[in-house]
Amino acid sequence: KRDIGDVDILINNAGTVTAGRFTSHPVESWDRLTKINLNSIYYTTSVFLPDMYRRNKGHIVNISSGAGLVGLPDLAVYCATKWAVYGFTESLRLEAMADRKNGVRFSSVHPGILKKGLFEGSRMNFLGELLLPRVERHDDIAKAVVNRALKKRRCTVKKPWSLHLGQVARALMPDIVLNRLLIIAGAGQCMQEWSGGNTSNTGENEHA
Repeated sequence: KRDIGDVDILINNAGTVTAGRFTSHPVESWDRLTKINLNSIYYTTSVFLPDMYRRNKGHIVNISSGAGLVGLPDLAVYCATKWAVYGFTESLRLEAMADRKNGVRFSSVHPGILKKGLFEGSRMNFLGELLLPRVERHDDIAKAVVNRALKKRRCTVKKPWSLHLGQVARALMPDIVLNRLLIIAGAGQCMQEWSGGNTSNTGENEHA
């Protein structure tokens, strides 16, 4: 902060993922994912938000995930961190509204499955791919951040569009029905062929 000075826009976009049944994860996986996916956002926000409050000006964009909207098998730890990012962002937004800091804004961004990168190799079945089409390029997410989060000041940004339908389904369907629909769509096996790009031998991968 001493070197950078006042910051008007802060985009928190660092993350890692590990896949597999929760019972197979060592506690180190939990510690590592929460440190990178969650603690890093806390640290940067705690440094820059006070000055944004003082100036009543700023926008913090936190990259969550489609997995921050719905639980998924083999991604329990990852989902926990991304749900936390979503809740953290919403709580900060409500605090700013309550404090009448209308010039300070908060957005959470929820990308679906990208063809390349962090979730490379993951596969849903035909129904799953139909309900949740893949995001072609990382640039598509970057454009959504600029055009929808920053320019249009959206509180939440979801891509692809079908993630909106998922939230509607959650509101209208009993949980057990939505859960069964996810299993029918192939969620239970979607990470079996996951490679995650340049995955290390710990089953983890990072993006920045």
